[in-house]
Amino acid sequence: MKSNIIIQGDDQSVNTKFGGRILISQTLYEGDILYGQLKLSGVHFYRMGQKDFNTVTDARFPIAFISAGDMNNISYIKSCLFENSLSTALGGFATTGLYMENNIFYKTLAIWLTDGNHKLIHNLLIESIWSGELTTDNQNLGILFEAALDIKQASDLILQRNSIAGAERLCVYTQGNPCGESSTTIW
Repeated sequence: MKSNIIIQGDDQSVNTKFGGRILISQTLYEGDILYGQLKLSGVHFYRMGQKDFNTVTDARFPIAFISAGDMNNISYIKSCLFENSLSTALGGFATTGLYMENNIFYKTLAIWLTDGNHKLIHNLLIESIWSGELTTDNQNLGILFEAALDIKQASDLILQRNSIAGAERLCVYTQGNPCGESSTTIW
């Protein structure tokens, strides 16, 4: 995958676990709520994100959509590479309609989405790590079940032709669908 733009943390970010991030959210300006947007294609994110900042209100991921509203037909992430992230590579909270296509996530904590109407098309997640991998001391090795694709709190997703090749914890963490006797749908 070729990238015209590389956004990366400095050389010390590997030791400090403190790299850069892009935040898409909302702001109040002269009484109006303004929503951010993000359109990326062909960008390489290397050593980005900040360890231990992983709440839905302060997610310091390479890319975090927090209270960004409806992103349908507004924002997209296409043909990007996320490599050696210091946190979850991409998150969406209180945000709907994210569109991700043809991205590669390599040695990251991968993707965490809540809310709904997201579209993930033809993405590849390779060697998804867990947060303990990023810990330099043995004091913070809590048992967390990060997944390469955490969509447990998301709904109305479109997932097409995505692949996960290796995960230290879970590959996909999802709510699932009930299978009842009256169900005619084959899962």
